[in-house]
Amino acid sequence: MIDWNALPDGIVADKAQAAAKRTMEYYRRQGIDPGRDFIDFSMDLEACVIGGYNLDFDRLMSFSDQDFIHDMIGIARHVCRDTGQLLDGFVPRCGEVKYEPDPDEQFEAECESNQAAANERDYR
Repeated sequence: MIDWNALPDGIVADKAQAAAKRTMEYYRRQGIDPGRDFIDFSMDLEACVIGGYNLDFDRLMSFSDQDFIHDMIGIARHVCRDTGQLLDGFVPRCGEVKYEPDPDEQFEAECESNQAAANERDYR
């Protein structure tokens, strides 16, 4: 289970919220319902940081809409909401892994219900 108190500092939360806001604005401009809300996107980013990803939020926010939304959708689709790990080999363009996963660990088993729910979503 994610320890939300492990978030490094308030700056990460602020930057995650700014990225979530931009994501919601992007979907509004496109006239698309993302099927998720601001809090979901923000918490996905925070979970990644807690789970071991060094996300460069400044770089993320500087991306074109296409690259930005690639990372946001990829994180939303592949993050395990129990561990903060990114599944299926997804690595965001704005980040790098800062942990060494144990190859014997079964993140997929822990996150099976989350992954099934993500696969049901429509990320147009």
